[in-house]
Amino acid sequence: MEIAGRRFYIISLGCPKNLVDSEEVAGILCQKGAVPVTDAHEADILITNTCAFIQDAVEETISTIIDLEEIAALGDDVRIAVIGCFVQRFGKKLLNLFPEVDIFVGTGFLHKFHIALERNLKSWEKIFWINRPDALCGTKVPRLLSGPAHTAYVKVSEGCSHSCSFCLIPKLRGPLRSRPLEIIIEEARDLARKGTRELILVGQDTTAYGMDLGLPGLIVDLLRKLAEIPELRWLRLMYAHPRGITNDLLKIINEYPTILPYLDVPVQHVVPKILKAMRRDYTEPPESLIERIRKFVPGAVLRTSLIVGFPGETTKDYKKLLRFVEWAEFDRLGVFEFSGEAGTAAYRMKPRVRPVTKSRRKDEILTLQAEISLKKHEKLIGTIQEAIVEREAAHSEQGRGRLWSQAPEVDGEFFFTGGGLRPGDIAKFKIISAQPYDLEGISVQET
Repeated sequence: MEIAGRRFYIISLGCPKNLVDSEEVAGILCQKGAVPVTDAHEADILITNTCAFIQDAVEETISTIIDLEEIAALGDDVRIAVIGCFVQRFGKKLLNLFPEVDIFVGTGFLHKFHIALERNLKSWEKIFWINRPDALCGTKVPRLLSGPAHTAYVKVSEGCSHSCSFCLIPKLRGPLRSRPLEIIIEEARDLARKGTRELILVGQDTTAYGMDLGLPGLIVDLLRKLAEIPELRWLRLMYAHPRGITNDLLKIINEYPTILPYLDVPVQHVVPKILKAMRRDYTEPPESLIERIRKFVPGAVLRTSLIVGFPGETTKDYKKLLRFVEWAEFDRLGVFEFSGEAGTAAYRMKPRVRPVTKSRRKDEILTLQAEISLKKHEKLIGTIQEAIVEREAAHSEQGRGRLWSQAPEVDGEFFFTGGGLRPGDIAKFKIISAQPYDLEGISVQET
């Protein structure tokens, strides 16, 4: 039986990079004549693109697979496919753990998923495809955007060549492979023609783009070319490694208004011995990096991620990290409790920090950050800020969107009153109230 005419449902777990993969898998299936559905109960093919980065992600993936198995049991001739990082991490043991799953495809074969599906549809043959994730699809791949067209992610690279001791990504995704610059530009132009106004660049380390090609700093050239696409209003750079924040990168942010002065820079920690144990090979202390960013880009919005409870982190180390957060005054901040994952160098590191201590440290940092974020947001009251509309205001219901300083999913939301604005519009608003993560305003421009 062919793919054409079959109905498929795909659920994407984990990060925006996974989301792009899911959209490409869906795009290829649509190109083959399959039909996407938004209700899993209506599908002939149930697909989950999985995450296995830390234990919480593994548990979410397992729960999702079980849910899909229960839905498939209600229908006839329904296939279940599990793809991505979960398959890459756990391999053939999944065949026994999930006997009801028909297709397993690892990260190295995602762009060939349709071939695996075709084979299964013809014969009910159980498919298990996994290999070393070191290939790169160097051509343009069709995508079916899972959300509104006005905001889209674009992957600049695949994999990672850093050796952070806590991270599984190089094993799950392979070494850094940069996509051809011309393919990224072509994809961005195509998205812009279809209505994308906010383009978000993602990768395991976006600032390493081009390093595997012997072209350090290629991310600057890419940003320059993308900023010249007239339909794009906002360019946002995510997942920037601290050592990749060059002066040239900071200068180009000032050069083009389209490139948002928003930097997502996961520093992870500040204590030298912890950074060394993490194998975070920085070229300057995090404090110096923050000062340099703010010197070159005044008013820059900074997001970071931290890990608390890394093996060997003492109370003194943690207090230094807490003081760093207080000093740095990040605009946005995420905190993860250390999760020792089998297969990483940190898995066997000692001494371990007690779970209750890790949880308390995380809560304390988040509480401090909420105070910092509220103070920063209160300073915006009365100012005019640009925001993108996600939901228009109607009757007594407020509109919803995001300020330029808020990335999707992770940075809170913006609520507003004022008619005449549609989803995808980027307009100006006067800020009238603030909370630690969300803000409210009124429309002052209807464009």
